Amino acid sequence: MEMVYSQSEGNSEFSLNGVPQYCNAKFNTVDWKAWTEPQNSIFTSTDAYRIETHFAVTTTPGSYAINESSGNYVRFSKFNTATLTYDYYNVTGTIAHSYREFHGAASYSYIGTFNFTAVNPNNPSDVIQVTDGTFRSYQKF
Repeated sequence: MEMVYSQSEGNSEFSLNGVPQYCNAKFNTVDWKAWTEPQNSIFTSTDAYRIETHFAVTTTPGSYAINESSGNYVRFSKFNTATLTYDYYNVTGTIAHSYREFHGAASYSYIGTFNFTAVNPNNPSDVIQVTDGTFRSYQKF
């Protein structure tokens, strides 16, 4: 199945396969809004930062400690202009979803929140507090 992406010019509203998507948060109290979701559940903006959300297919609505091995997590990264790749930060905090919407063919949207601390493993003084995170992310299993 082909993924169809659309975005309204001049704002951060976008959709994936006709399903509205969003990701908003505060980075050290400064508002951040995703402008695109280039892949399922990966949000980018006009800056160097990227947020990835993920839930295990069997996860019921609730709040979870961020833990990649459980399948319920947020990943936070910053684009590195020297290596042309994203550098991942160490993340601790919580991710929650209050609703999971089925779209057919093992595809779902998760609607939820997150709060976490991101620490650059290469520079421990580079700490970003991410608060008031809200999202609707498209995930295919």
